[in-house]
Amino acid sequence: MNNQLRISLLQCDLQWKDPKANFRRIGQMSPAINQSDLVVLPEMFATGFIMDPEQSALDHEEGLAFMHELAQKTGAVVCGSLAVEDSGDYYNRFYAVNASDIVAVYDKNTCLHSPESTTATRQELRH
Repeated sequence: MNNQLRISLLQCDLQWKDPKANFRRIGQMSPAINQSDLVVLPEMFATGFIMDPEQSALDHEEGLAFMHELAQKTGAVVCGSLAVEDSGDYYNRFYAVNASDIVAVYDKNTCLHSPESTTATRQELRH
């Protein structure tokens, strides 16, 4: 039995507000991460870091679908964050997924669109 955890940290030039180009770019890196147990994507990997998420039309489900597909191709748990709308507020939400399920979710402490926004306290871990 192998007790080593193999982690791949991906860093690449993201195309600002261009999820399809970013998915394509990260997908091209998948052969290099096939032996990983855990793949860590760049923060806000789908759009690059944005402060106007309401103007950046990405359905976070599209980002999650890409993460699940990458997890299925590599056999790894894939994690990264996406801009997510929740009850009228936008969050930089971290997800960890495997091929079929979301295993962990975490919201950063402040909303994206307003520094004065109330803090997001939802943290959820699933086993």
